[in-house]
Amino acid sequence: MAKSAQVQAAPMAVSRRTRPRLGNSPWPFILPAVAYLLLFSLYPLVWSLLISFQEYDFKTRSFSWVGLANYAQIASDPEFRAALRNTAIFTISTVLLELVLGMALALFMNRQIIGKSLIRSLLILPMVTTPMVVGLMWRFLFNTDIGPINYLLKVLFHLKPVNWLGSSPYSLISLIIVDVWQWTPFAFLILYAGLQTIPEELLEAARIDGAGALALFRYLIVPLLTPMITVVVLFRAIDSWRAFDTVFTLTFGGPGRDSATLSFLAYLQGFAYSHLGLASALAYVMVAVVIVFVTAFRVAVLNRVVR
Repeated sequence: MAKSAQVQAAPMAVSRRTRPRLGNSPWPFILPAVAYLLLFSLYPLVWSLLISFQEYDFKTRSFSWVGLANYAQIASDPEFRAALRNTAIFTISTVLLELVLGMALALFMNRQIIGKSLIRSLLILPMVTTPMVVGLMWRFLFNTDIGPINYLLKVLFHLKPVNWLGSSPYSLISLIIVDVWQWTPFAFLILYAGLQTIPEELLEAARIDGAGALALFRYLIVPLLTPMITVVVLFRAIDSWRAFDTVFTLTFGGPGRDSATLSFLAYLQGFAYSHLGLASALAYVMVAVVIVFVTAFRVAVLNRVVR
């Protein structure tokens, strides 16, 4: 009886193995994502790259090949150099301030304090606020006549009203303040999560060995948080480099072009002046700078880790 049962079970096992199953192929699940990437990511990238070597004539509604003329015009354009300077100042200032303030908040919140959950929830509110809402809110706060910031400066320090959004260099400083306010919570969350992974026994052992607060931070906490610091610097540097929404809502690049960033200049060239080829070339200059920065920063971090 046992042998006959085994003989009967064998064909059934074979039939299960050879029977085709529905859904075995991964392509029905992969194809929608691949199609989305090709249609909304790869195609626009390739098309904009081709446009950067051309110029569009709105009269004839046709493109004409100009080669590297758009890139040459960018290199000799004083507006590009001014926007490049503004973007570099904006990016370096915001990344450094957000990293320092985020680290300070993370170290503070890593202690036993009352109402930690409530404070942590309040800290991340700016990060989840819509950028357009942030711009309109700070536009009111920076208002020269009725803004609360000028009112406090007058009451507390007896200072004259400052035209934050309409004078240089205050317009660029205002953009930096708004970006730091909105995105410091991002640095705080990443660094705070990293601090949570450091074993308390390791810190306690260092204290027993005589390490002070400064030595503990410099030789233990910072090295262990290097991956998190790298994430914060890369994400915030790339995001600050392409800053547009706060510029659009707060200063519109003014006064003149004193607060215009590269993204805002590309917007003007493409949609205000109808220079599509120049705008595309400017966008790819920004991409090239980001690639160089990310590569150099990654190599520097890896070399430090190896050492």
